[in-house]
Amino acid sequence: MVVTNATVDEMWDKFKTVMLDGMNIFIPRGTQHPKGTKKNYQPFTAELKQLINQKHRLWKRWITSRDETVFDKYKNIRNKVKSLTVKYAQEEQQKISMECENIHGM
Repeated sequence: MVVTNATVDEMWDKFKTVMLDGMNIFIPRGTQHPKGTKKNYQPFTAELKQLINQKHRLWKRWITSRDETVFDKYKNIRNKVKSLTVKYAQEEQQKISMECENIHGM
């Protein structure tokens, strides 16, 4: 790849083509997902969003204060968020299951 007696522009063009060829060969290209589609969609309600925000605020407050009452409140909200998340996920799965059964006529 040694270029002798070449101008700066010629050397730049050669470098640029080698670099772009290498990028095309060795750097994988990802697939583009259309906007609006999300993987692992979890159904959120206003109540669940509010509880998650409250959980985050309590966690920040506990980190700064290390107050046990704040930590107890955090654990209570954390458990509510977990139970609601599991509940909504199960309901969503049940809904999908029912739709599949209706489609296939079972």
